[in-house]
Amino acid sequence: MIDVSYSQIKSFISARSLSAQYIELENEYRIVAIDGPFSLGCVLNKDGSMADDVTDFLTNIAPSANQSPLTQVLTQKEKNDKVLKLAKMSGAVADDGTVTMSIKLPSGGRYLSSGEGFFDVSTVGDEITSVRVVDTDNVLGYGGGAVIADIGDIDLDAVNQGWYIPAGGMSFKSTGVDMFIPEGLYFEIKAKKGGGITAGTCYVNLFWSKKS
Repeated sequence: MIDVSYSQIKSFISARSLSAQYIELENEYRIVAIDGPFSLGCVLNKDGSMADDVTDFLTNIAPSANQSPLTQVLTQKEKNDKVLKLAKMSGAVADDGTVTMSIKLPSGGRYLSSGEGFFDVSTVGDEITSVRVVDTDNVLGYGGGAVIADIGDIDLDAVNQGWYIPAGGMSFKSTGVDMFIPEGLYFEIKAKKGGGITAGTCYVNLFWSKKS
């Protein structure tokens, strides 16, 4: 769970039509918002320092909060509440043979379903070296450039991480649940040319969805 401000968790709840979960303690309210595998949390103090936020919470969030998250037993793929969107990005190969591509998530965030990537000229040894979600602009307050999610298996030795790109390109897709990426964060892919080549362009197509 990621700790955020009240305004951030309120926006998260509103954009995704969620029911917040909260408990009231002697000196504070503790609020949690959950959307699939992604969750945010915040604390509202009762000492008067956050009076406006507390009033807003009690007026706009609390009345519909604490609904059971188990009332609707559907996977994200079974819910008819999203619209397919297409996106793309590309990058030129640098002098060291690597390329970094990233795309900033727009309003409402997106549910990443699948994608495909390829170089303009296929070479044996072409590879994807990392796939990450990065908070480049410090939206969540953990510092610019903080890595929020790393899809690569970082528990492996570096030589075994990533994917080789077969001739004609590669494709990927989610397993069961589409990956939600909040607005303002960046989806980043790094790749490297094989054969010591230091020229060319890498292209990526993304298939994701937006809540309707």
